Amino acid sequence: MIRELRKVIIDVLANIEVNIDYPEYEDIAIVTTEILKPKLETIKNRMDKILKDSQNTMFIKEGIKTAIIGKPNVGKSSILNKLLDEEKAIVTEIAGTTRDVVEGRINLDGIILNIFDTAGIRETEDIVEKIGVSKSLDLINNSDLVLFVVNYDEALSPEELQILSQLEGKKYILVVNKNDLKKKIEVSENHIDKSVEINTLKKVNLDGLINKIKEMFHFEEIELEDMSYLTNARSIALLEKAYEKILEVSATLDTEISVDLLEFDIKEAWNILGEIIGETYQEELIDQLFSQFCLGK
Repeated sequence: MIRELRKVIIDVLANIEVNIDYPEYEDIAIVTTEILKPKLETIKNRMDKILKDSQNTMFIKEGIKTAIIGKPNVGKSSILNKLLDEEKAIVTEIAGTTRDVVEGRINLDGIILNIFDTAGIRETEDIVEKIGVSKSLDLINNSDLVLFVVNYDEALSPEELQILSQLEGKKYILVVNKNDLKKKIEVSENHIDKSVEINTLKKVNLDGLINKIKEMFHFEEIELEDMSYLTNARSIALLEKAYEKILEVSATLDTEISVDLLEFDIKEAWNILGEIIGETYQEELIDQLFSQFCLGK
């Protein structure tokens, strides 16, 4: 997978190198930004797919860190209990019952959710509850998935709208609970496709929530027995770094920049991919030049 990707990149690098170092070979095509565009698009698409599949495979193996966020008494603890099918969290009518993070683990058809029920987010003078609220807000940034729970019979508060803005760019589901009551909530078009209505008291549409989670991570597209993708954080971080380099090069293709100036970033992406699979042979590009273009013959 990574080896094949490096082969595509080294073909591009070799062509650029031969243009620079062997200009006398007139029968070799000159690499221009227009020629480079489709090649980099192919590389970018392959890297993007490997990244997504690798991240999902890691989620399958290690579980999805899932935070249940919302203000007090929206049903966060009830959702945790219903998903786990046990009374893991204390559920009462008293706001602020959950003062710290409560953890649980659920298997959804082979997919593990590591769930964290959090303290209700609100202004409070209680020192212990304040610490719990702070932990809740931290979890928004440190989770793979956020289940943001709101009430069907209440308009979104300024605090809830602020949380929604924080969730932009993250994987989240707007869980609208208590849908047996009179509707007062209004969900904007920006969030409608990421929302699901449920009722924890009557166990309504919990399957819909579970299916939404599966859809969000595209698990139906992954063969669970195929674990050939990258499955550790270091390898995925390196791939992301290489991907950023390719994105940087692609972003400059419409400028007047010379192709030989782009070679450095392309080569760096290729070297980073080599780190992932332990291939850092320094003369590899030279070997490719002579084998691909029969130089010296």
